[in-house]
Amino acid sequence: VLSGVQLRKPVLLVEIDEQGRVNLAALARDDGKPSPGLPRFAIGEFSIEEGVIAFADKREPYANRFEQLSLKLSSLSTMAENPGGYALSALTPDGAKLQWQGELSLEPLSLSGKLIVTDIALPPLSPYLSDYLAVPVVSGKAELELPHRFLVKDGRPQFLLENAAATISELALDVTTGAAQGAKTSAPLKLA
Repeated sequence: VLSGVQLRKPVLLVEIDEQGRVNLAALARDDGKPSPGLPRFAIGEFSIEEGVIAFADKREPYANRFEQLSLKLSSLSTMAENPGGYALSALTPDGAKLQWQGELSLEPLSLSGKLIVTDIALPPLSPYLSDYLAVPVVSGKAELELPHRFLVKDGRPQFLLENAAATISELALDVTTGAAQGAKTSAPLKLA
């Protein structure tokens, strides 16, 4: 039992290799034996300040990072079923803001809350959007609001997303073809 744990300036690298494997998967137990479960512990308050999460996807030419990461968890315990609160905030170098808050229980594992990401620059996401758009994104921003619940029931993970919303603004697509080189269209688009 700990009254508090504080981490300052931790750095985490999440990388997807060319075959789609995530580097963090190497930390998971893979010996075919059932997991013994979580050890018994309780932490009154767990916090991270000035953290960094760097992300790289080698399948696509994409990399980004969340900086100024702040995380606060209260009443984190495997000995009680009462959920504790969590709040996470972070920024990307290009100005996107992430806010995530809700409740978390470890025994049984469940999480409910809302993830809000604002000021997402769309052009850097072009490698992922190219499967859905026939033309490249020149400019635009997006906002996401994702109320969700996650739980593990009978050993199976369940994820529920309800009342999610996405807004796209200042969208400009490069529709240049032949003689129309340099022509662009820009229109606000709202998805809900």
